[in-house]
Amino acid sequence: MATPTRSQVEALHFHNMEKAATEATRLATQIKYDGKNVVKTITALDWTGQTHSAAEIRAVDENQEFRRTAFAMEDLAAAITAGKDDMSRLTGKLKSLTSGYVADGFDVAQNWAVTDGYNYAVAELLVNGLDVPNGMQLLADLKARRLNEAKTATTKLTRLAHEFDAADTACARAIDAATQDINRLAPARAALGGGLGQTIAKKLSAGTALTDFERRALAAGAMLTPEQLQAMRTGKPFELSQGQFDFLTKINRGLDGKSMSDILKIGEGPHHKQIQHNLAAAVEMMGIPNLRTADGDRGGMAQVPNQIRSLLTRNLTSNAYQALPDENEQAPGTYHHYYNIDGLSDLRALSDFISHGDAGLQGSDINRGIEKQVAEINGATAESGRAMSPGMKLGTDQLDKLLSDALVTASQDHIATHDFITGKNMDVTCDNGGHYNAWSHLNDLNSQSFGKHTAGLHGLYDWVGAEANSPNPASAGLAHDAANALGHYLGTSANIGDGGRIEVLNADAARIVEKAIEPYLADFVLEGDLQTLPGHDINTRTPGELQNIFRALNTDGVAAANLNLAASRLENEFAYRYGLTGNGVYGQYTGVLAQAMVDGNQLAVHQLSDDQNAHRMAEYENRLKAIGTAKDAASLFPPGALIALGLSPLSDALAGTAPGQQSGAVQGNSATWVDTLNDPQVLKFSQFVGYSQIHPEIAKENPEWFTDGKPDWNAVHGDPDWKYLMLRISDSWSQGYDDGRRAPDIPGQPGPQMPKDPTAPVG
Repeated sequence: MATPTRSQVEALHFHNMEKAATEATRLATQIKYDGKNVVKTITALDWTGQTHSAAEIRAVDENQEFRRTAFAMEDLAAAITAGKDDMSRLTGKLKSLTSGYVADGFDVAQNWAVTDGYNYAVAELLVNGLDVPNGMQLLADLKARRLNEAKTATTKLTRLAHEFDAADTACARAIDAATQDINRLAPARAALGGGLGQTIAKKLSAGTALTDFERRALAAGAMLTPEQLQAMRTGKPFELSQGQFDFLTKINRGLDGKSMSDILKIGEGPHHKQIQHNLAAAVEMMGIPNLRTADGDRGGMAQVPNQIRSLLTRNLTSNAYQALPDENEQAPGTYHHYYNIDGLSDLRALSDFISHGDAGLQGSDINRGIEKQVAEINGATAESGRAMSPGMKLGTDQLDKLLSDALVTASQDHIATHDFITGKNMDVTCDNGGHYNAWSHLNDLNSQSFGKHTAGLHGLYDWVGAEANSPNPASAGLAHDAANALGHYLGTSANIGDGGRIEVLNADAARIVEKAIEPYLADFVLEGDLQTLPGHDINTRTPGELQNIFRALNTDGVAAANLNLAASRLENEFAYRYGLTGNGVYGQYTGVLAQAMVDGNQLAVHQLSDDQNAHRMAEYENRLKAIGTAKDAASLFPPGALIALGLSPLSDALAGTAPGQQSGAVQGNSATWVDTLNDPQVLKFSQFVGYSQIHPEIAKENPEWFTDGKPDWNAVHGDPDWKYLMLRISDSWSQGYDDGRRAPDIPGQPGPQMPKDPTAPVG
């Protein structure tokens, strides 16, 4: 892999490598034993002559081949163990050092760059307010020392990250070399074909134990080469040999007619886990449409076992429900609606089955179907959150867990998840010629809370934001396309909500989706190609669509806090770049964004008021209103100009306590706070920061406006000469800003509507 990012290191675990090394060692021991047993068996036979001598010579030769294979297995175990030891040691150091730096007030970026996160602006306010002797010099000394510490820390973390990359590469090469030796000495793949596949399928169906060779063949059949894996992960077609394809076809046909409970029992015995892993991989792999052969065969939904295909394509929901007693029987006389869901237990079993396969497989119709069915079940049970199926009765927490677990499994397939969000390649999940509607399925997921089981929603959306700046073009492209679809979905009035409401009803979904689209906020605003700003090649949203995005997410306070603060930082970035360039288009972009923030927030608050959620309305105006009237430290300074300061330190200084999630919700859609984020004086200061960088003479002519060579907010704010300067250099900005705020709220174009004609079914 490339040099790992911070989030990648924090997610790494190596326990599976230890298990793999142990298994390789066990196999090596078994292979040695089998070789000796061949010789022992032949030499013990009660017969003589040239035939016996020839058999003994053959047995000795085969024993040598067994030993070579065993040695290769031992080399594989040693390579895995050495790599695990080196990489776990390095990740341990990286995690430990990072935690220490963060605890000391430093910020550690994804690329291991360490910056000083100390809030000097607040410290200066406090020093001046308390009249601390030599306070400014002490702060200057502190800043210099911490800057040096940050540089040293960056060097140390970067070196360790490079060492990890080297250890990972060395481990991969050693494993590859040992694996090639094993494949050369014991090439199970060479025996793959329809005949062997049919034999294995029959034995699995009958509950007959597989031989060692047959288990190796099943594993080889469900395995791709590095070249095939690379093509698969980039969404390109990849070719299998006809023998391997025929082998996998027979394995899948052997599962036709079997229920999921029967499939989960296949291979029971000492090798059950191994067989289930390879069987699941064989099923999921054959569900990949990009899998091809030279003769024109291909994978996809049509190739998977028929019972699984039916489970993933038929409509599992209905309007039928039963009023049944509370599932916990703790409230006698209390009844709830339990909606009838067909095949609910089978869906849970399928997601469990696929979770035991290969999480690295990408682009499978199996995962497309799981995500579609989860969304439809979630939408159908939105009223009560309860469901029943033959032999099952699930309360809200149980249903939430089932659906979330299924999403966790399927969403590891980013190609399939991209298609679920965008609607591409999804008609295969609908039976009888039906057509998939992406926005209705997103609404289904956003229609009710998953309770404490939010891992599935994180799996579905987190990667969209995390891969925004991925160095892998394929991963980045999928994320950008998904973000573009989410922006269109959130921005189009006809899409989202119910009965004219425009909101993500599920608060968890609102917060998770907000984080997913946050890196793309600039793309939603900008038109054209500004070389000074990085972009992600996705479509600009109209002012009306931007307003709808803010309205949809601002009905949850935490999502609103994050989105409005991100928008404020972007406005200050535009203001900073206006100061550098004098290009009034930055003012226009800021005006459009500011108006979307204000109008979207106002509509969201009105909607809450119309819903008579008085307690929610009151929360938005309580404890942190005082902070809302102060300048948000993070908004004062555009990214890249000065240290980006967080919200919590300023809250500590003004309110005495840092805001938690609840207070974030309070502040998120407070009208006062949103107006403060658009404070024109703050934006002018950001313009001044940029302007002073390309006009260094300003610092010489007005040194009182600067501290340590950098613009000082407290020094310039209220200074009439500074106001006159900003009035003179802000003409183009002001005109653009006013034009942006007056831009018409052009609504987003409605998406494809759900057909009403029963002859045009929809999955």
